[in-house]
Amino acid sequence: MKELWHFRGSTSCLYVSEMIKLRQVLEFKRIIVEKGTN
Repeated sequence: MKELWHFRGSTSCLYVSEMIKLRQVLEFKRIIVEKGTN
């Protein structure tokens, strides 16, 4: 049971880091688009 909790904890942590990365990429692209249009 402990192993299952550890697995879930690590996967949720990985999920959060992926979401942060994705958000940074989207923000970066948005800045490029705004600079390109100006």
